[in-house]
Amino acid sequence: MSRNQTLRMLVPLSLMALMGCNTGSVLGGNNTAAEVTVQSHADATKVVSVEDSLPKPPRYSPFLIDHKTVSPFSSQAPDDATPTPKPSAAPSASPGPSPTVNPNGTPTPSPGTSATPPAGPVDYATGTYVSTLLAGGGSPGNLLDGTGGSAGFGTNAVSVGIALNFEATPPVSLGITDGAGNQLRKGILATGAISLIAGEADHSATKGDNSLKDPGGLVFNALQKVYYVADTGHHRIGQVNPTTSALTWIAGSGTLAGVPATPAIKDGKGSGVAADQLAVFNNPRGLAFRGNGATILYIADSGFNCIRALDLGKTPTEVTTIAGSATGASGKPAAVGTAEDLLATKFNNPTGLAISTDEKTLFVADTGNHCIRAIDLAAGGKVRVVAGTLTADNKDGLGTAASFSSPCALALDKSRLWVGEQGNARVRAVDITTGKVTTALGLTTTGKIEGDKTKAAFTKVTGLGTLLDGSGVATTLFAFDAGDTTNGPRLLSIKP
Repeated sequence: MSRNQTLRMLVPLSLMALMGCNTGSVLGGNNTAAEVTVQSHADATKVVSVEDSLPKPPRYSPFLIDHKTVSPFSSQAPDDATPTPKPSAAPSASPGPSPTVNPNGTPTPSPGTSATPPAGPVDYATGTYVSTLLAGGGSPGNLLDGTGGSAGFGTNAVSVGIALNFEATPPVSLGITDGAGNQLRKGILATGAISLIAGEADHSATKGDNSLKDPGGLVFNALQKVYYVADTGHHRIGQVNPTTSALTWIAGSGTLAGVPATPAIKDGKGSGVAADQLAVFNNPRGLAFRGNGATILYIADSGFNCIRALDLGKTPTEVTTIAGSATGASGKPAAVGTAEDLLATKFNNPTGLAISTDEKTLFVADTGNHCIRAIDLAAGGKVRVVAGTLTADNKDGLGTAASFSSPCALALDKSRLWVGEQGNARVRAVDITTGKVTTALGLTTTGKIEGDKTKAAFTKVTGLGTLLDGSGVATTLFAFDAGDTTNGPRLLSIKP
């Protein structure tokens, strides 16, 4: 990248944080927002550590949501919601449905067959959502580089991070964490070609600091042009240069031997200090990046049932717990709609994160509690349930009258939050203005079918990401369908 090159400021949105189980949303296309001239490093491909001198982020936001009129912390009760009839059998509260039986208890359709339309009323989102195959979809467990349908992903990944790569603008590729394959992989948007970025080529998770184990969340730092990845199984956070594939550990243990057998929640430094001063994570998954005015990486620490913040602007970097129990205990929020103190509330396996476009609110997919939470990032902020009933179900409706089953992936644009579900095998849409939850795609039966809302069927939606135009409107939604013993995992392109 040449000196004095004009860089369009792009904020990765994970709303995936209203809201990349990823993880993320970013501006792209014909960006009409203001531009900021940033002088590049002499050699951008050598940027491998956030403890190097970071460019000072401009005081700038590509677009704003008026939270005076649209607030996730409104105390108004959902008085106009009309619940839909319950299905014949409620979805399982486990992290995902059985490989052979879908959430409503009917058999899973064989690959290539038509899924049965919903028996009850489903409130599909306004607009025509159509899914097409970008890559994968072959035999389950067939881990291969390749193009389109010849590529293969690891099956049944719990959470998948998806982040657009802004080394080029508009982006030509994305990063995707293959949790079941222990790799960070690259996907070419035009062709669906899949290749390795980081991790071992043989998918090993035991080869020291060059290996990944069940990687989850992924975001892209457009200033540094690096990915941040949650190395979930190794309890650490890494930074990856997509050009050189250089992998640097920036928080958590830097060696496999440094991870305690039973980790204890502990804040501390991210890296560059003695081992006993390092913060400790327990299966970190979702990531969200705050790059406008502060360089902070938010982390859903699923094993410790809390939300952590990694301050990248400090040297050495610093990790603090911003929400959840100090003991790491799981639990339910005090009540749906009640604002709680951040360190007094409890989560249950939080997975997906996304940050609002004005970077004032962090959204959390509280997977084990089957709901979406919103954290006010202002000093003295609170946390509140904004959608979901805390019980696994599949109702569309208004805010806390709607219900989810193991939501794990989040993505957004300026007016919509998308939620990927493991239990209901659907992509849901949340209107930011009204709080109304509708179904974008996915039938009540699971399967491996592309198409519009009358046909599209998934097994488990465990990853979401968005490509936005210059006005903050999504042009493409990317979804990862985790697959099962019958259906191979797929990377899908969805046009809203």
